[in-house]
Amino acid sequence: MLIPVLRTSHDLAPDPVLVHRDRLTDEQFVADHLSTVLTGGRVHFTSVRRTTVKYRWSDSLRVVYELGHAGGLARVAGRSFATSQRAADAAASAGRRTLACPQPPFRAVTLDEATNSVWFVAPADRRLPALSILDIPPDHLGDLPTGRWVSTELVQYAPERSATFRAVGTDGSTVAFAKLYRHPADAVDLAGFYRHAVDGVRSAGSVMRLPAPLAVDPALGVLLLEPLPGVDWNRIDPARFSRSAAAIGEGLAALHGLARAGRRPFERLRSDHVLRATQLIAEARPDLADTAAALGRRLHSTAPASSAAVLLHGDVHPKNVLVSGEGVSLIDLDQAGWGSPANDLAGMIARVRHGALSGELTLAEAASIERAFLDGYSSRRSVVPSGELRWFVAAALVVERALRAITRFHPDGLRLIADTLATASDVLEDPLP
Repeated sequence: MLIPVLRTSHDLAPDPVLVHRDRLTDEQFVADHLSTVLTGGRVHFTSVRRTTVKYRWSDSLRVVYELGHAGGLARVAGRSFATSQRAADAAASAGRRTLACPQPPFRAVTLDEATNSVWFVAPADRRLPALSILDIPPDHLGDLPTGRWVSTELVQYAPERSATFRAVGTDGSTVAFAKLYRHPADAVDLAGFYRHAVDGVRSAGSVMRLPAPLAVDPALGVLLLEPLPGVDWNRIDPARFSRSAAAIGEGLAALHGLARAGRRPFERLRSDHVLRATQLIAEARPDLADTAAALGRRLHSTAPASSAAVLLHGDVHPKNVLVSGEGVSLIDLDQAGWGSPANDLAGMIARVRHGALSGELTLAEAASIERAFLDGYSSRRSVVPSGELRWFVAAALVVERALRAITRFHPDGLRLIADTLATASDVLEDPLP
């Protein structure tokens, strides 16, 4: 099969190992290509949406697409390999497993020799067998305190790792969010942790809410969480930004005051990880190699002594914030760990700074949000020393914004890598609000 040459919309260097990267992340190419590969041209895809990319430079590429067709919607996950032999071995291995079969004419597993890839059509998944069970809610999980779970809508899917579903009630409302994990023990562990966090923050008198666990199935690896009111931060009136940021800061301080509850050390912003991130950025963007290398050396050599470790949320940013007339909520505690409070503070501030770079926020809005967030935090708990916070914000800009733009193929983030690195350098010099 001849593969057309594509014009890319990013400045990444060609990957010397995963040579089909740009084709497999191009929506139109994938829609046309999979019509042939998966169905022999019998199904024409009328819509295509890339929902997930997990990319590691010269190592691995996973993608998920939603493909609309006359018969409905097909969710297809692909994994690309360095060689055709590795792809063939993976397809053969998957073929020996018992995988749920999608509706004809789709097969559960297809080897794509033209791109050294293997494609799985949901609910087929090598390591998430319960993905098919949740197409129809299990009877023993149907009756929840929030209502009857009658149908399911897939919200987020990380192939072979996890999936999140909206549990739909009889009136179409959301009665829960169901999270499916590769390792069933994770569902049980997280159920206990969510309860610990919810009870602890409530006992501390915080205005912030966290989702409470409603039920857990140790056999399926399913955790059901309470749906919380509100809309995504990005959809609220900018006039509410500061008040909401202050509430999140206050609630985060309450969370930081809880016991660690068996969480693991949080290592994403460890100095050696930050250095490795700049090295990967330099490989992917040779035009920025000197800038990335200099920033990496500086961050690695100036890593501060961290403040006393606390329980961390691990993924604080506006998309995990819900705002309603009743207040604010912070969701998705799955990455919780323990470490310096600066990890969580920096994650939020770095995301706000990046929002100003992209034009999502004005400079004035960004500055106001940062001040309110830190003021809310300091109303309950002392903020870490400014030098420590500056270092962590710069590190978060590198790891969570610049590198993640590459590993998740975020269009805006890819466009802003140079500006993000420059902002990280500036943060090391400039005082925070």
